[in-house]
Amino acid sequence: MLKKVHVLFAASIAYAAGLEPEKIAAAAAFGVVSDLDHVIGLKHRSVTHSLIFSFAIGVLLYAIRPDFIIASQIGILSHLFADMFTKGGVPLLYPSVKRFRIANFRYDSLAGNFMIVLISALLIFLKVRATTSL
Repeated sequence: MLKKVHVLFAASIAYAAGLEPEKIAAAAAFGVVSDLDHVIGLKHRSVTHSLIFSFAIGVLLYAIRPDFIIASQIGILSHLFADMFTKGGVPLLYPSVKRFRIANFRYDSLAGNFMIVLISALLIFLKVRATTSL
């Protein structure tokens, strides 16, 4: 999926979960952390696209900023979920080479990205509707 879609998806989940604005921003930022594998020289969609990476970030944040654990997990796990809609899937159980996939879209597919945008819009709509007085 496209980076901006990962950011939107993570932010919409955090918003729907009722997180504070700074935590929504953190979730959005963590929504692209998994793609830093390119920057640090790791193979794309390897360890940073796994549950062990999500767990490791949670443990690290527990030591330094425990109040951001939920935001980090929303960001990272939403990224993994969205990438499961792509042809490459994600190695959730890394170091196992098995890849998990829900659909078969290219990462830059209009249809695949639009589907995640629609889910994001639905989450925001449902949260606004639930918190608005009739």
